[in-house]
Formats: sequence, C-alpha cells, structure tokens
Amino acid sequence: MNPNRATACSGPILRKVDEVRAVRWWLGLALMMAGGAFCSLHLGRSFGASESYSALAASQPNYAAVVRIALRFDPGKPPLYQLILHTVAITFGDSEPALRAPSVIFAVISVGLILSLGTEMFGPSLGVVAAIFWVLNPLAIIYGAWARMYALLIALSLGQFLLLWRLRTRPTAGRVAAGGLLGAMMLYTHLGAALLLGAEAVMLIRETWRGERNRAGWVVMAVALALFIPFLKTASSQVTQLIFGH
Repeated sequence: MNPNRATACSGPILRKVDEVRAVRWWLGLALMMAGGAFCSLHLGRSFGASESYSALAASQPNYAAVVRIALRFDPGKPPLYQLILHTVAITFGDSEPALRAPSVIFAVISVGLILSLGTEMFGPSLGVVAAIFWVLNPLAIIYGAWARMYALLIALSLGQFLLLWRLRTRPTAGRVAAGGLLGAMMLYTHLGAALLLGAEAVMLIRETWRGERNRAGWVVMAVALALFIPFLKTASSQVTQLIFGH
C-alpha cells in the first residue's frame, strides 16, 4: 500500500474518532449536570430522622467528638462520611443545603463513573444509555439529595470497580494503590461495602478458576483489607450493635 495514500485515508478516520469523543464528552458533562440538578431540587427541606444522625455528628466541636458520636449513635457506618461532613460544616455552616451538598457532588461524580464504566465494559453507546438510566433512577436522586453516606459509598464503589476492571488489561502500581485505597474508604464509609468487595472477590476467583491471571486485582483486595485492619475490632462491635441493639 502507498504510504501517502494510507496517511490520506487515516486523516478522516482520526477526525471522526475525535468528533465522537468530543460528542461523548459534552454529552457526559450534560448528563452530570442534569444529575446534579435533579438532586438539588430539595436541598433546603428539613432534615429527616436519619439525617439528624449526620447533622449531630457534623456539628461536634472537633474531629474526635465526631468519631465518638458516629460510632455511638450510628452503628454500622464508620466515621469517614461524618468526618467529611464536619469539614463542610466548619467551612460552610451546618444548614440543610450545606450538609446535603456533598451528596450532590458524589452523585454527579457517580454519573461520570457510570458513563466511564459502561464505556469500558460494553462500548460508548451503552455507556451513555447506562448514565441516562442512572440520572433518571429515583434511588440515585434520593441518595444524591440525602445527608447520609450512601452517595459517597456509591461513588467510591464505582470508582474502585472501574480501576479493578482496568487492571485486568492495564495494570500499574498507581492503579493498584488507588484501588486499594478506595476499597478501604468504602469500608470506612459503610460496613455493607464488605458485600461489594466480597462480590469482587468472587469475580476474581472465577477468573482464576478459568485460568485468567489478575494478580493486581488480588493485591487491591489485600491492600484494602490491610488498611481496614485497625478498625476491625470496632467494626465487630458495630455489627453487634447494629444487629441486636440499634
């Protein structure tokens, strides 16, 4: 083949690829903005009963008090989210919109992560469709406008799974470290994250059984568990309280 002809043919193809990427980028940004708008509709309403736990923790005088209150009155939910909310409260105040704003931000991030994950796993078109469904998902809207830790847990879980998926073909030390850190942050947000990490472990076991090697994925799981070890004793007590006393 004539090199000049090949170069001439590749030009329009590359321009088309760039155009598709640009459209997807703008569409993704529009979907993220739409998700944020939906979650922001009722930011100023009065706190519900469960949100009062978050407001109580956020209003404490220091971070140590935040941890004590969170562990005492909200078992099963380690204090990462409450610590973030306390930082927001001392910076922007403890009004309803201020304490709900982090959930809106995490919900917007989740839309972008759904788009990226769908694109990675199934292609750009299905990634966009998945993001649209997520933006219109009533539960996603509720969690995104709720002063509770669930929007944070969803964003962390999506980000961690996206890194785990990329590690199958593009393992790097940075992605391994980031995946392990996000996995630990999931556990420090809600103990229910153990179920999500357990599902990922089953996927890794299946890959191993099929002869596919994903050592980086196992390292991610090990790092997450290692970072959570200091909280294991407290977590055991929290589970007991959640089951028998909450």
